[in-house]
Amino acid sequence: MLRRFVDWAQTVQADRARGPKNIDMRLTESEPSANPSARLDVDVPTAIGRITIWESGDYDIESIDLDTERSLYADRGTLQRDDEMSKKFSPLFASLGVVVSRERLHARGALIEALWLRLHTTLSTFAGKIEMRDSSVIRDVRCTSNEAFLLRAYLAFRRSVDGEELAITVDIRGDDKQMAIESDVCKEDGTVLVIGPLAKIQWTESVQPALDDWMREFEQFLSKSEAEIAAAVSRLS
Repeated sequence: MLRRFVDWAQTVQADRARGPKNIDMRLTESEPSANPSARLDVDVPTAIGRITIWESGDYDIESIDLDTERSLYADRGTLQRDDEMSKKFSPLFASLGVVVSRERLHARGALIEALWLRLHTTLSTFAGKIEMRDSSVIRDVRCTSNEAFLLRAYLAFRRSVDGEELAITVDIRGDDKQMAIESDVCKEDGTVLVIGPLAKIQWTESVQPALDDWMREFEQFLSKSEAEIAAAVSRLS
């Protein structure tokens, strides 16, 4: 089981070497023992993650947001012989905004990763402005990805751990021709308070300038909506 993990991690490392340079992966194998282990550390500018697996098949996974020092994802258990490594560990990579699917890794995957890093900075900065208005608020900045979404990024606010939630969300879908971006401010029951900027961007050479334009529009949207969002946060139960 350990050899399978090491082989998989080396493949992921090799693929990532051809991707964005602001993502660092390090594979470390332990000294020989009765139950040797190996770990894969994954560092991005906004967070760190680690997968540790032992010869027995036991594993331990965690990622942490560097800004808030909160856990983004954690899991532990035992790998089974028919488990696919990429599928098993995909939630960890998704929590870091890292693409590990080889088909999507390079051009498009790199764009999505870069967009997440920009969104993380923008959302974290905005969260800080809301916290200056109300220091008791709890905030959480995260992202996920799955078969339906290339990226789902969000900034969630609560006034207590089990309290009502208000979220600023960015959803990105895509097909072979284009990506579609939607954003809004919504309550956990699905009620949309403010609709943010939308975009449909073709997968062409002009995709990066179009993404830059959308990011500027999204940042302006947050600035204009700050007072309204702060008021909504103050009303959370």
